[in-house]
Amino acid sequence: MEAVKQAWEGFRAGHATRNDRIADLVADSTVRHYAFLRDAARFASAEQVDRLPSADRFVVYGLRSMREEVDLAALDGRDTYRLCVRSGLCSALVRHKGITLRPLLRVTLIWSDLAMGELAAPAEDHYRFGPSLVLERGRWRPRPEGFVNELSRLLDKEAGADGGEAKLMEHLLDHASGTEKRSTPVFSDHKRPLVDDAQARARLDRAWPDYGYRTRVHAAATRTLAGYGEARAQWIYGNLLYSGDQSAQVPHDPQSGLEMLEAASANGHAEAAMDVVRIRLATDAVDTAPTPEAIRDTLPHLQRAAQAGLPLAMALYGQFHADGTAGLEQNCTTGAQWMARAENAGFEAARNDRIWILATCPIADQRDPAAALALARPMIDRRDELEAAKLDTLAAAFAANEDFRQAVEYQREALTGLDDVDIPPEERKKMRARLTLYQSGRAYVEHEPAHPTDR
Repeated sequence: MEAVKQAWEGFRAGHATRNDRIADLVADSTVRHYAFLRDAARFASAEQVDRLPSADRFVVYGLRSMREEVDLAALDGRDTYRLCVRSGLCSALVRHKGITLRPLLRVTLIWSDLAMGELAAPAEDHYRFGPSLVLERGRWRPRPEGFVNELSRLLDKEAGADGGEAKLMEHLLDHASGTEKRSTPVFSDHKRPLVDDAQARARLDRAWPDYGYRTRVHAAATRTLAGYGEARAQWIYGNLLYSGDQSAQVPHDPQSGLEMLEAASANGHAEAAMDVVRIRLATDAVDTAPTPEAIRDTLPHLQRAAQAGLPLAMALYGQFHADGTAGLEQNCTTGAQWMARAENAGFEAARNDRIWILATCPIADQRDPAAALALARPMIDRRDELEAAKLDTLAAAFAANEDFRQAVEYQREALTGLDDVDIPPEERKKMRARLTLYQSGRAYVEHEPAHPTDR
């Protein structure tokens, strides 16, 4: 894709020096966009201008400050873009923020006549897409109007830190228009159209730019990269398909989304692996456990996510070992070790689960009541802050160490706290049964796994 990179380099060099000859290099869509902005400068009402992204709003204000209506009427879209480049309107915010357009690091060919460039290496959860370029009349041409949403977000953020949009735009206009301006900018003047023409305003509404186009191109580029087998792209696009969060750009297709997430997981993407786990272990019915088949299918993805060091995955993988779930050999020691790794990685809830495993393991020689109580000491010191589930765990730890007085005391406190928490009725029943067990001087030993097993 050297031709695409060369086309971008020619545009980039001209943009840096305000060389208006780059108006001859841009796509036809850019010409149409600036013809629209020319007409917006002439006819748009204050309400219409306010609907524009702030970067385009700035250009409209700038055109109004630099040209009389009759002069704007004489310009075509390419001439309007040429004026925008020469005056600095098209680069005012970029220069203000010290931004430099970068060379293209990589080019993705989406279709035979559409390409997307990347300006930097991808971040963990997104691509740093730059310009889109189209092949027109045998030449690759940039679409700089595609940056309007990104520039608008930057301008809005800058305005919020700089005393408001009006103040920032006046500052940018004053420095951008230079010798092109016909008068000192007065921001309030730019809110009014140069010509009051209701029919022209209606034509503007019909010709309104498609500001969602760039998002769709981003999605298409991500889909293309996913098709190449790139794990990051499979993860991103798979989530979009599954969630339907951007249904205007990506069709809502949960099955295809899950398949793509599984492909990303198979390609070694840990976050995708964990997303597969969440999806496969989720159920639509309240208090309904996942099927054994779903859990069995989840296991390789969970292993991948846990081995990659994701805290929640390590905790869940530890629970699978402790329960002997999905065909794993039941091993409380291994389960507790994974819980410890999860806690060390920042998953604080793993401490509670680790104590529970050590105190209630059904394999006698893997039960470790003393270790469970030692781990519980920091929780005991914060007794007044603990919710019912943690008090239930501490009661089990005391009972495992044959301190049944404290086990009963903590279990009663746990049951008292049930009124304020959402715990399923079956679990409430088990907690009451444990109290009876402790009152009779017996410890609780876990016999039911947290997840159904297919063994």
